[in-house]
Amino acid sequence: MNYLGLSTSYLNSTFALEADGILTELSYDKNDNFICERIINIIDSLITKSKIDRTSLTAIGVDFGPGSFTGIRIGIATANAIAIALRIPVYSFSSLDLLALRFFTENPDNKKDRIRVGINAGRKEVYTAGYEYENGNLLKTETDNLISLDQFNAFSREIILTGYGFEESLENFHEIFPEARYCIEFLKKTDLSSYTGSYTVPNYVKLCDAEIMLNKIEALRSKTLGQ
Repeated sequence: MNYLGLSTSYLNSTFALEADGILTELSYDKNDNFICERIINIIDSLITKSKIDRTSLTAIGVDFGPGSFTGIRIGIATANAIAIALRIPVYSFSSLDLLALRFFTENPDNKKDRIRVGINAGRKEVYTAGYEYENGNLLKTETDNLISLDQFNAFSREIILTGYGFEESLENFHEIFPEARYCIEFLKKTDLSSYTGSYTVPNYVKLCDAEIMLNKIEALRSKTLGQ
């Protein structure tokens, strides 16, 4: 099995390929402003380093957010295009799920704890979800949602917080970032035979500024026409 993983929802984009059990990874930092133009070349480089042919890829896993709107679109468009070209399955995974799996993998002593994952969404809001680890499996206790920064910080009195993007100091907080290797870990637990042929779409959780403005314009237009 040869799995390709993409995570571009964070400023640092990561790419991973596991070929016959051997993992190869590439990472590009936030100062690389041309990732959208180079992403196919990056993936080709990853395939070359792994010494396989691209046609031998089994499946693709992609981080579909929440996070950077532009980064999410780049990753999903690329994953869908490769899946269509090679006629292989593509599965999407929440960036919050990737963070939770990474936390429990890197902190095995905390596997009996409940955690809350958060990503700074700006404007004192947080993308978040809750998790537990039970019998070797990551359990999600709620769907991805949006809460206030104060609400997120209040959880620190009871459980461990993890995630990224917070400038201010939060109590009981462990900073980590999403990585493509965890897309592959989820892929390896996925029944690929159940793939329906559908392609993935972004998991924004909230509207972008342009969509908010468009909705306001449409509401104003409807109100004006109704007078």
